[in-house]
Amino acid sequence: DFRPVSQPFDLSIEPAPVSHVREISISCITPVRLKSENRLQNELPFHVIIRGALRRISELEAAYGDGEPALDYKGLVKRAQGVRTAFRYCSWTDIPRYSSHQKTPMLIGGLKGKIIYQGEDLEEFLPFLRYCEVVNLGKQTSFGLGRIQIEWS
Repeated sequence: DFRPVSQPFDLSIEPAPVSHVREISISCITPVRLKSENRLQNELPFHVIIRGALRRISELEAAYGDGEPALDYKGLVKRAQGVRTAFRYCSWTDIPRYSSHQKTPMLIGGLKGKIIYQGEDLEEFLPFLRYCEVVNLGKQTSFGLGRIQIEWS
């Protein structure tokens, strides 16, 4: 899915102006490829999503922004481990592509679908997820993978 940009986005990881968020829904619009313990994930626990978001933000900000953000990475991931998956309807989807480097057709894939996470005070995670709505999440984002959409209540 191509998203034309008519104006630059103001990417920010400032705290969200909401409180008492107890539920976050993530729709994986294009396949999301995330690794944990060096293996592609066919389920996406919340801490894996947050770890992937933090990695993506850190790399982009180090390369194109004001440097790697001063965040409590370990603390954020540890708190994300306490968030439970309330609903998951995802399936692995492969997308064919041709590798001109390897001169062969290939499949790249990831999870598409919807996941609902529940926990206490999830608003601290919203800025990272909103950032990744713009820049995508996970591996092979340059191929259009990792497009997500979030909602919260």
